[in-house]
Amino acid sequence: WVLAEVGGASAATAALAESNPEFLALGGGLYTAQYVISTAVTIAFGVAMFPQINQRFFVAKSERVLKRSFALWPVMVLLLFVPAFLLGAWAAGLGVSVPEGSNVVPVLLREYTPVWFAALVIAGAMAAMMSSSDSMLLSGSSYFTRDLYRPLVNPAASDRREDWIARVGVAAFATLAFVAS
Repeated sequence: WVLAEVGGASAATAALAESNPEFLALGGGLYTAQYVISTAVTIAFGVAMFPQINQRFFVAKSERVLKRSFALWPVMVLLLFVPAFLLGAWAAGLGVSVPEGSNVVPVLLREYTPVWFAALVIAGAMAAMMSSSDSMLLSGSSYFTRDLYRPLVNPAASDRREDWIARVGVAAFATLAFVAS
């Protein structure tokens, strides 16, 4: 919707080139080609180590599926992060005013899309956040029970006991996260 409203990707890029040409120039200062490429590689492999992502790798049904997941992960990262970078840059070119500490996507949605579409995108983002949050809680609880409780506190713990400790861990981590926020 955003691109359709402004005349396409080329029009958004042209507006960016006119208002902030330095955003389209690779090199100079910190942003050398080597820096950009190494940052992209670091993000691609670093994000795979996030607990909520790692948890999804652990449930692979076979070694083949696991290898395919790892091989496709850098592509998935590109599909997730490049549009975010583009939207931010294009918003700067379009003169979108984003208050300090705010996100650009809600502002773009408000200015360039119908309300129903903005609501759909925000609902999807909230669903993704909830999915990531539950994976983080599950990961934290799993790490606690497998890496701390069982080896250090109760090596003979039954699976049932470990499950109970994991559930308590989820509740404790969720409560701590709520209080900390």
